[in-house]
Amino acid sequence: LDRVVDNRKATAAMASGQSSEGLEPLAKKLMDSCAALVNASNTPSLDAHAKKNIIGNAKNAAMATSSLVSAAKATADTLKDNDLERSRAMLNHAQNVANATAKLVNLSKNAAACQPSPKVETTKAQKDMVNAVDHLLDSSHGISTVPSLDLGLLSPAAEALLGAARAIVHTTNKLLDVAKPVVQGSKDPSSMNAMSNAVKSVTGGIQALMT
Repeated sequence: LDRVVDNRKATAAMASGQSSEGLEPLAKKLMDSCAALVNASNTPSLDAHAKKNIIGNAKNAAMATSSLVSAAKATADTLKDNDLERSRAMLNHAQNVANATAKLVNLSKNAAACQPSPKVETTKAQKDMVNAVDHLLDSSHGISTVPSLDLGLLSPAAEALLGAARAIVHTTNKLLDVAKPVVQGSKDPSSMNAMSNAVKSVTGGIQALMT
C-alpha cells in the first residue's frame, strides 16, 4: 500500500510539472513566502486589500510549511534503519520549522485582525523560522531526499490523486484500530461489522486511487 501511495505521489508530482530536487527548493519557497508575509503584516495602513494580502500570504506560508515538513518526514523515514539518531534529529528540526512558522502565521493573523504585535516580535519569529529551516537543511546534508510534493503547485488532477492517497491512509489507520478487538479474539458482532466496513472503505479507496 505504501508503495502504491508513493508511486501515485510521484505521478502527481510529474503531472503538476514539479521537480524532485529535495528539500532546498521547498525551503526557499517557505522562506520567501514568510518574508512576503512579514512585509504584508508590517504594512502601515491595514485596509481591506492589505488584510486580504496578509491572509493570502499566510495561506502560502502554511502550504509551503506543509510541503517542506512532509518531505523532511518522508526523508527521515528512510534513515530509521541505518541512522536512527539522524532520523530523529531531522524530525525534531522539521517540527521546529512547523512551530516557528505557526507562530509567525499567528502573529500575522493578529495584524489582519487589527491587533498587530510589536515589529520586533515579528522579526524574531521570522529569524527563528529561518534558523529552524537552516538546521533542517544541515541535518539533511548529503542525504538523497525523497521526491517531494509542492502543494502550492498541484494541478486539480494531482490534488485529486493526493486526496485519494490521504483517504487510503486514513481508512487504513481506522481499519487497524477497529481490527484490534477481532485480532485479540473478540466475537462481538459490532466489532466484526466495524472491521468489515473498514475493509470495504480501504478497498474502495484503493480502487479510487487506481482509477
